Amino acid sequence: MKKNILLILIVLPLLSLAQTQLEHEKKMFTDENGRIYINKALPIYLKVSSSPEQNSEKHLMRSKSSPENSNPLYFAKEGLNYFYSPWAVDTITKKVVEPKQYVKFQIYADSKPPKTKIKNNTTAYAKGDTLFFGKNLKINFKTTDNVSGISKTYYSIDGEPFKEHSQDITFDKEKSYIIKFYSVDNVGNVESIQIVEFTIDSSKPLTNLHIIGDHIDNIISGKASIALKPQDAFSGAATTFYVLDNNDKSVYKQPISASKIMEGKHTLSYFTEDEVQNREDEKTFTFFVDKSAPLIIDEIIGDVFFANGREYTSGRTQLQLTAIDNRAGVKSVYYSIGAESFKLYEKPFFLPQKQGSIKIDYYAIDNVNNKTKSDGANNMNNKFFSSYIDLTPPELNYQIIGEEITFDNTLYISPTTKIKFIAKDNESGVQKITYSLDQSGENEYNKELTVSTNGEHELAFYAYDNVNNSNQKNINFKVDGTAPQIITQFSLQPIAKKNIEGIDYDVYPKHFILFLAAVDDMVGVSKIYYSINGNSEKLYTSPIKNLSANKSYNVEIKALDFLGNSTTTQTKFYIQ
Repeated sequence: MKKNILLILIVLPLLSLAQTQLEHEKKMFTDENGRIYINKALPIYLKVSSSPEQNSEKHLMRSKSSPENSNPLYFAKEGLNYFYSPWAVDTITKKVVEPKQYVKFQIYADSKPPKTKIKNNTTAYAKGDTLFFGKNLKINFKTTDNVSGISKTYYSIDGEPFKEHSQDITFDKEKSYIIKFYSVDNVGNVESIQIVEFTIDSSKPLTNLHIIGDHIDNIISGKASIALKPQDAFSGAATTFYVLDNNDKSVYKQPISASKIMEGKHTLSYFTEDEVQNREDEKTFTFFVDKSAPLIIDEIIGDVFFANGREYTSGRTQLQLTAIDNRAGVKSVYYSIGAESFKLYEKPFFLPQKQGSIKIDYYAIDNVNNKTKSDGANNMNNKFFSSYIDLTPPELNYQIIGEEITFDNTLYISPTTKIKFIAKDNESGVQKITYSLDQSGENEYNKELTVSTNGEHELAFYAYDNVNNSNQKNINFKVDGTAPQIITQFSLQPIAKKNIEGIDYDVYPKHFILFLAAVDDMVGVSKIYYSINGNSEKLYTSPIKNLSANKSYNVEIKALDFLGNSTTTQTKFYIQ
């Protein structure tokens, strides 16, 4: 039975089990309020002094009436004792205080040892002569003393030397323990050693589940039942609990009958608690109560798409039949297409490669010859297919938006040129478009593409219809993002230098000629423009000459290639 440790822990006789106590001196003690306590076994000598100083001169008092019992003096009374003098004298006037009263000096004599009780944080369980606790046991001590108060409590575990108690003592190993303890009060009275024996049981119980009656693995018949058998290695199994599905928790008393459980999938959770509250980790048993014949599920595998009231399939579409029997298991499945005779189903089969509706019948037999229930017309299930076969991939095309030029059978585009993909499918419809640039893997196409890297490229793009027929096209092209290089050439060398407002100019005679040219590595130069001293831009068609004398010039030059890539430069000079 379960009991509180303060009630059932028995203090055993010390006998040979007694651990040697520490030495504790009998002494006097003054508490924080100035009260004086003395061990009742100690002698008392009364001394007087005319000064409160510790090292002042003191004189031993003697009793003429009882000289043989006064030095030393022993207290006969436990607890509060008095020394007193008649009468009280005012410390200032030195006159007797009226009304007259005694001056009392209190001292407490203490001869009784403390009393210590052991405390714990869990409930104990007694089995025969053995006391059990569960895991995470913590022990503390509650000590009382009626006079001088508690000084310290000491304890010893399994024969170790006594040590001072300061905090909870924890026990985490699964074994038997012997703990000894005692306390000392503030004047050195020592309690007799107390001994407690107990066992820590931290092992979780174990519950075994057994199926009684017909079952295959976790599939049980309606006539079977579930038995739970708990066991515990130490304190003993106390109670087994179970929860069926979402019902309330119940105490297990007898096997659980499947006849009272609805057909279908269920979950049984269960665990056992032992006598010291060790709780088994909750276990779960998922099972199926089978009271029916097989069930067939049909599933289309592969390409299928519904659009405009039609069901589209491809030449890759198959029908899969899955039979389920929750008791005996499926023995065989048969199917028939149209008016054909029934065939043994072994694996998914292809749908007929023709347009229009088709009827497929099927049924299943389990290992005890239960046949799929009648649907009212026959002893089999069936499915109608109105299938439209789509074997044609989408049509693919593309459009170049922006700068482009083709020569020598090569397409050239600029980095800003966009490539648009166009797909069309007249049957199941376009599902998606993807592309791969320079064999980098397929990417989903969402908007027009631009390619910014100079050089040759291969662009493959794909279109998929809604039954996964696909088509592919490739585009090979070069990207030219490099502008032309401008060349300026004067017809003669400068004849002097001239500085105007801090700018150095080359000086040429009036009859000089300026030639402009440009080169482009890929598509070639389309046009050259120039502007003199900020005037309107002109197309360069002939050399620049016949400029006015005694004037400085700043010629801005721009060259474009056939893809619109442009570059600019300028040249400055002075005509003399």
